[in-house]
Amino acid sequence: GLTLNAVDGVVWHTQDTPENAEAFGKASNQHGERGYPQVRMVCLMELSSHLLRASVMDSYDVNEMRLAAKLADSAPDNSITLFDKGFYSLGLLHDWHNAGENRHWLTPLKKNTQYEVVCKLGKQD
Repeated sequence: GLTLNAVDGVVWHTQDTPENAEAFGKASNQHGERGYPQVRMVCLMELSSHLLRASVMDSYDVNEMRLAAKLADSAPDNSITLFDKGFYSLGLLHDWHNAGENRHWLTPLKKNTQYEVVCKLGKQD
């Protein structure tokens, strides 16, 4: 009875204009700015239909987790949302859970994560 959603991000290049460079920024290294202006976007997708529920965009240097936090109010109640391990932030996941009713999330464990088993539900749970 839960709606299945996922959150993920993408970065793409925009037309190389002064306006885009000012609005979105460019990647940089020790030699300065390089390439085309880049936009970072994070989307909330309903997985059974592949329809986007919401998306947010910002400049290249804005962290995906900060953008994902702006999507918390767009997630439906009675849902489970899948995040990849790049979104592992206790603040983000806690806020996501508390932004509505009966909201859950799943994310893969990072290597060397420390945890305590509260109860076992079955073999290989």
